[in-house]
Amino acid sequence: MPPSPVHPIARWQIARWQWVAGAGAGALLFWIGSCALCSKSRDLAREQPTAAAPLAHEAPGSGAEIAALRMALSQEVEAREQLAREVTSLRERVESGAPSPREATANSPDASDRGARRSMFDGNALIAAGIAPADAQELRSRWESTELEKIRLIDRATREGWLGSARYQQELAALEGDLRSGLNEADYDRYLYATGRNNRARITDVLANSPGETAGLHPGDTILSYGGKRVFSIDDLRELATSSRRGESIPVEVLQDGAVVRLFVPGGPIGVMLQPEHQAPR
Repeated sequence: MPPSPVHPIARWQIARWQWVAGAGAGALLFWIGSCALCSKSRDLAREQPTAAAPLAHEAPGSGAEIAALRMALSQEVEAREQLAREVTSLRERVESGAPSPREATANSPDASDRGARRSMFDGNALIAAGIAPADAQELRSRWESTELEKIRLIDRATREGWLGSARYQQELAALEGDLRSGLNEADYDRYLYATGRNNRARITDVLANSPGETAGLHPGDTILSYGGKRVFSIDDLRELATSSRRGESIPVEVLQDGAVVRLFVPGGPIGVMLQPEHQAPR
């Protein structure tokens, strides 16, 4: 008996419905995956404000932290410049065959005695510079008191877990500020010298067409005062120049070719490049 013609049509319909069912299942899976992604996106959107919230609380202290970092950076730059100058000086001595200061000191008769009594505060250097022994001892007493406060600050900050923080930098700067405000300018100059710290800002370059060039400043000059106030560091000069009125004629005292010279510059940037130096007090 011949096969019925209905069978091929039935097979075609079955195949078509299988294809439709497969396409429908694929569409259903795609829809489920899309819903999952949308749900995940909404969760992330809800989490982002929560993660950003602490930043809003940190904003008020950011200014103090930036100031502390800026001060630390300035101190680091000064220390690196001082080290670079010492390396250059040592290289020049080696090339010329001259003995280093340590070798010269070691060859002196009482070198071992001085080495045993060497202190971070060199009162003998002050006396050699013409300072009365009593004044040198008074400065040493002030230095010892400040250093003791620094040790206590470090201990307290370490115990409480804020050593090296912005708060620590601020309190350390406050100790230095108290010491400086308690000394006159001459004694503060002597204090810096006795503790081996830089106490001068020397000009290395004068920019062309700058107020400094017009005023008569030259490379090698040492800035002593600005507007009647002593200058002991690059930061001192920068702060004084920034606080001056633009266009105002400011008297500046400099050590030029061994003599103190008084020049006048307009308020604002002078246009000179400086480097810190350690010089005998004047």
